[in-house]
Amino acid sequence: MWAAALVLAAGGSAPWLVGAVTEQQWRQTSRTLSEGQPLFELATEQYDRHYRGAEVRGTLLIEHPQTGEALVIPYQAEVSHGLWGSEFRFTTASGFGGVGTELFPRERPSLVLDTKVWGTVLAELNVPAVSLDDPDTGESLTMAESYGWAEIRDGGRQLKLDLRWPGLTLRGPGVRVILDDLRLSQRMTRVVGDVWVGGVDVRMTQLELVDDARPAVALENLTVTSETTTGDEGRRLSSRSALALENVTVDDGDLGPHRLAFELVDAEVTSWQRLLEALAQWHGLTRQAGEGASIEQLERQMGVMAQFSEALRQLAGSGISFGVPELRVQTPAGVMTGSLAIRHPQLGDAERQQMLMVMPGLSGELDFSLPADLVARYPALWLQLQPAIEQGLLVREGDRYRIDARLQGLELDINGQRLPLPPLI
Repeated sequence: MWAAALVLAAGGSAPWLVGAVTEQQWRQTSRTLSEGQPLFELATEQYDRHYRGAEVRGTLLIEHPQTGEALVIPYQAEVSHGLWGSEFRFTTASGFGGVGTELFPRERPSLVLDTKVWGTVLAELNVPAVSLDDPDTGESLTMAESYGWAEIRDGGRQLKLDLRWPGLTLRGPGVRVILDDLRLSQRMTRVVGDVWVGGVDVRMTQLELVDDARPAVALENLTVTSETTTGDEGRRLSSRSALALENVTVDDGDLGPHRLAFELVDAEVTSWQRLLEALAQWHGLTRQAGEGASIEQLERQMGVMAQFSEALRQLAGSGISFGVPELRVQTPAGVMTGSLAIRHPQLGDAERQQMLMVMPGLSGELDFSLPADLVARYPALWLQLQPAIEQGLLVREGDRYRIDARLQGLELDINGQRLPLPPLI
């Protein structure tokens, strides 16, 4: 009887205990996600918890990275508590209105979160299909139903995300935009601060832009991938990103394939995090200052610049390499190729403390070539490249123009011409 009573008591109190843990997890996860990236901020304005459930209200703020303008989407959620977890059912709040009501007159976007007391969150997102037609302007928008799922662990420090957007068609007088099959897959683990490791894979089958006043353009099979890893027991960070485009169609001409890759090798995690923090602070101060910056704001900006310079010196002094290992662009006259590598050697602790500038220790190579026929075919390109050709910085070799550059000890060798460089950083 005592055992049965204990089981009944535990079962009866479970929803209340689960609700308390769920609220704590929600506040921690939303705070971690908001602080861990610059794309959005998830704010909780109201969390009313009851015995078997809760009501949540808040806002999702998405900020434009250049202008600082914010799109504020109010949300609401109904929460139900079980024995081992809770379920959140999110919808956009009534204050969404305006464009939101016009886009989704019958069914609003929904997000369902399934949280567990041990910290795992499973999410399912659904955005209904959209069909708008304005006979007065001749504009129309058709968007297929899109959906996605996510798995969040360890209070927002581990994330798996998959999104599927089958496509949209936007039409207007003399204009048409068609997007077909956009997919995003992401795996992330937070190392420290704003430093994450993992992989990203973005794929788009087609993007077509038609304007009666300009040549039609179509992109086919665009892929963007990125992989970031740590080494040396988490003290070093390496990342490689690549953009591949199978084909570009301009009017009736096809060009492709194209490929561009970036890489960062063996960056010290602590210095990299300090560099990211300084950049974020500088971005925030610049946006706040506007045109009429006060003396105090200018002093704060100078302080942030000093932090940035110190972090950059420590990052370089710890040993690092970065660059563009592959550039390949197909043009009407042939292929354009190139590569870039920049390095700084690892210094001892004493040398790093005495290090005043980054540039004296840099070394690197640049190789670039493009078809000579491409330069001759387009007068505007010839005008841009003519000074470099006349100065010998871009030399003719057979049917191509080339740049062969080497950097070592504040001296740049370009096609055999040695040019001293000022220590700017």
